[in-house]
Amino acid sequence: MVAVRGVEKCYARKTGLTYHVDLHLEVDPDLTVRESHHIATEVRVHLKESLEWVADVLVHVEPTP
Repeated sequence: MVAVRGVEKCYARKTGLTYHVDLHLEVDPDLTVRESHHIATEVRVHLKESLEWVADVLVHVEPTP
């Protein structure tokens, strides 16, 4: 993802045979809220489709310093 500048934090907790992921993405602070939420949705969908062991992803968007 070009719009993602980095990952500030990433936590995963196991529930049965799957994981729930809590991800804090760093993005350009000049992006609109709509653009940031679109990026978060793309990342969430990509991770869930790519990793069969991921049950759900919660994405937080943080502006880069």
